[in-house]
Amino acid sequence: MTLALIAFGANLGDVRASFDQSVSRIGANPSITLVEVATPVVTRAVSGKTSSRPSSDTSDLGIFGSADVSPDYLNSVLSVETDLNADELLQVTQRIENDLGRQRNQRWGPRTVDLDILLFGDQILDYPHLQIPHPRMSFRKFVLGPAVEIAAQWVDPVSGVCLKELGRRLGCGAGHRVDPCVDSASANILWVTRDFRPAQSLTSSFAMLTDGKAATFEIARDLDHAASALGDYRLLLFSGGRSEFYIAAKRFAGPWLDLSELGPADLRREIVGAIEAMQ
Repeated sequence: MTLALIAFGANLGDVRASFDQSVSRIGANPSITLVEVATPVVTRAVSGKTSSRPSSDTSDLGIFGSADVSPDYLNSVLSVETDLNADELLQVTQRIENDLGRQRNQRWGPRTVDLDILLFGDQILDYPHLQIPHPRMSFRKFVLGPAVEIAAQWVDPVSGVCLKELGRRLGCGAGHRVDPCVDSASANILWVTRDFRPAQSLTSSFAMLTDGKAATFEIARDLDHAASALGDYRLLLFSGGRSEFYIAAKRFAGPWLDLSELGPADLRREIVGAIEAMQ
């Protein structure tokens, strides 16, 4: 049996009903034992665009975005135990998504239900259809908050640290609470890349992004050339070989995003989306 962590997200239709049905159907599968479910929270949608809007009141599950923006999400995390392999578990989650009306027309677009496998034991999988750990798990507060509530000591096998520590680096406590001991007013980001000048040109346009908060970037050719201690940075961006990324992520021991195989247009959206998700 393998312990796995699954994220839930929805922002279209009756999101609470979609959440309840997803939990029920996962728990009803004879090959899956539902262990624990995190308290659902409402969070702002991540767009990957430079426009912003006011934060919503997350205490009210009935509050959603206005007509010209993507509605807010209901998010949670489930821990399960299963004798399925990762591909088989993916098939189960995708079948539930399809049955509940999921349409895969737009990346990061509104959806009736989204079920992502975050962790599957200590496995690292890198396939076109399935990446584990989830490649954006480690810096998304709307994922780490619920995850820390039910799986604080689970270890991210890429960074080698527990989810509680990843959340601490982002100023995120259990249930999406903000840790007052961590300055979350700015995004202090280290980007390790060989393409020094293109990276400088790209990040110069990110002076102000979400909610008027500054994104402070430092660009270095490797971790040894970082100006500050690695623990002072909230996120590692990495552009280089995949094998080098895994070495760097272990040394950084914090939230990470591998940008190695992305073109300029995708780089911009991934970085903006990461900063949004860190706020």
